[in-house]
Amino acid sequence: MKKISRKTLALLAALLLLMALPVGGTVAFLMDRTGMMTNTFTPVEVDTVIIENVAKGEKTSIKVQNPEAANHIDAYVRVVVVGNWVDADGNIVHPWTLDSYNTASWTKDGQFYYYNQVLKVGQTTDNLLTGSGIREADLTKPKGADHLVVTVVHQSIQADGWPAEVDSAKEAFAAAQ
Repeated sequence: MKKISRKTLALLAALLLLMALPVGGTVAFLMDRTGMMTNTFTPVEVDTVIIENVAKGEKTSIKVQNPEAANHIDAYVRVVVVGNWVDADGNIVHPWTLDSYNTASWTKDGQFYYYNQVLKVGQTTDNLLTGSGIREADLTKPKGADHLVVTVVHQSIQADGWPAEVDSAKEAFAAAQ
């Protein structure tokens, strides 16, 4: 076995030291400069509410509001209006359908009425109803019916974050399914 001279050992030690210094210096620099990282995610809410004006058996207004709140976001909105003529005991006698609605602001597709605009935070939709609204006195009451029951259900979905081809409430709800 060949002996390694002291000169060779010193040269190897010097080379190792020269290689270790930049690596150690870089690690020390990064550790000194990079502090603790914290990712903070703030969830958003789509929390719309129905605002109806009802007086003396007349529903004059159906609107949806996107209330002002710190974590609320702009939304697409759709509404379902379910109507039934019921007897004195509350049994359904005949279904009723909303035939006349605000076509300038709403689009009907199947059972849904889609609001034609993005509902911004702090805003309220235009009235879904037209004219004087739903007045039982103006409607033909089916045989055996005592009164009309109208239930309004709404859904909202965030308007931000959709691909470019999604630019309406109808398209957003279809894409979400």
